[in-house]
Amino acid sequence: MSALTATPTRHLILYWFRNDLRLHDNPSLHAALDLSKSFPSSTFLPLYIFDDRFLTQRSRNSKHAKSGAIRANFLRESVRDLRSSLTKLGHPLHILHDRPESAIRDLAGECNRFISGTDISLHHYVHPFRQRSY
Repeated sequence: MSALTATPTRHLILYWFRNDLRLHDNPSLHAALDLSKSFPSSTFLPLYIFDDRFLTQRSRNSKHAKSGAIRANFLRESVRDLRSSLTKLGHPLHILHDRPESAIRDLAGECNRFISGTDISLHHYVHPFRQRSY
């Protein structure tokens, strides 16, 4: 039976912030919050993962990092502001430094030991360069 159709005693709604760090006009965030309201004993867990590969790997055909120091600093400040805003709303931001594919798997697995169901929500984002075939 799906966690959405079961009547869980506790349910985790994990929202992974990726590129869209806005709160006021973020439809996927609002959908996740609405979902959390549909489970009276649910836990809403906002998550941001700093992927070091983004900050350290080199761009294709370049000796420069994918993200420069200015952009990396802007990202840290933006996540800090997001954490502050979410904390004021009663949903402190959980921040990890890891590869997202490992972090989410590990976090969901750990949570499933204590919680009957987990939903993971994220904003769909396709980088313009990834749309092209090379």
